[in-house]
Amino acid sequence: MNTTPLPTVRLTVAQATIRFLVNQYSERDGVEQRLVTGAFGIFGHGNVAGIGQALLQNEIDPTPDGGSMPYVMPRNEQGMVLAMPQDVQAEAFDFPVEMFARRVWHVRRSPLDRASLERAVARIRASERPLVVAGGGVIYSEASEELRAFAAATGIPVSDTQA
Repeated sequence: MNTTPLPTVRLTVAQATIRFLVNQYSERDGVEQRLVTGAFGIFGHGNVAGIGQALLQNEIDPTPDGGSMPYVMPRNEQGMVLAMPQDVQAEAFDFPVEMFARRVWHVRRSPLDRASLERAVARIRASERPLVVAGGGVIYSEASEELRAFAAATGIPVSDTQA
């Protein structure tokens, strides 16, 4: 049994949050990109010593975090949501270093199976007034042009969802 303690780094919860987010990536079809590319900063009501300090520290020297976390200070915070209690932001803890390693989250894209395609074609052909309700999958699959071409070729109207 290995009793060697894991290396740790002492950070506030806010600093750890920024460092963690800077190192999160997604990958789809071989293309990697940052999962969180920036943040909104509200620097009042206790956030100055927490998230505000962590973002400023990252802006001054992003190297320890593994990259920069750009932020925007909005003029009207009424529409902003604070997702971390201010009494937690400045608490310090010895976090395991491995928690901040670069992580790549792979987005799996399953190909359309023949049976699903055949069912969709049968339903469209059986419909008197078909309507395609297109969700976020069209965007995630980068199929907007294909959907546009399908609608133009068939004359079937397309509606979309909030996704």
